[in-house]
Amino acid sequence: MLLQVVLALSLLVLTTLWLADLVAPGAQPRLPLPLQVRLLFFLAVLPAVALGVLRLAARARLELGGTVVRLHLRTTSYEIPRSFAVEPWILPLPRPGLRLRLPSGRRFVYRLAAPDPTALVAALAPERAGERWVASARARHATRLLRHVGLKLGLVPLIPTFLLFRVQQIIAGGDLLGEYRFYGLWKYLDTLLGAWLFVMAQCLVWAAAGRVVVELAAALSPRLRWPMEVLGLLVFLAGIAFGLVRIFYG
Repeated sequence: MLLQVVLALSLLVLTTLWLADLVAPGAQPRLPLPLQVRLLFFLAVLPAVALGVLRLAARARLELGGTVVRLHLRTTSYEIPRSFAVEPWILPLPRPGLRLRLPSGRRFVYRLAAPDPTALVAALAPERAGERWVASARARHATRLLRHVGLKLGLVPLIPTFLLFRVQQIIAGGDLLGEYRFYGLWKYLDTLLGAWLFVMAQCLVWAAAGRVVVELAAALSPRLRWPMEVLGLLVFLAGIAFGLVRIFYG
């Protein structure tokens, strides 16, 4: 949860500074590209990787029996009598989930989370299956392809990266291998890396800006999740296109 908070706050601050440079540019940029890349790497990329590693380490298997629930972790297992009560998390971080309150009044040591907790809630506490937090989590899970990291930050950046890199090579040497012929392979690859880092920084900023709007609107009603996710994707793509137009046409 702490890693998610750090990641969200970092992207929010970086997005604010970047948009300020875009709307009201000063004599010196508030967020120069080298600083932008370093901050994104240390305050966004590294926390995101650490979060993924922790999620893999915390995976578990839940086995539902008639009188007990068995929780299987990597190194141990637990048997919990079915007489527990189910309580949803106050905040859905790091994912939507629930905790088990035992008959003694104590809470079970582990909390249970899932991207879509619908089946989990239906099995453990069917009386809570219609609650709003379950519908919100289900709507978020259903729209996961619209914010897929591999698509938004993997495939999409390749197009503007290629365009910027190609223009640079034409300026440097007349064709796609311009810098390679005149300056060698390392200069050629260095320019390619620079173009990719520049595009990735812009993509992360636009993705973060759209995510704030989407999550604020979806918090009002789960039904708003689909249209807002579509709108957020369109804003993301339009922001990248705007950045290219601004570069090529000043």
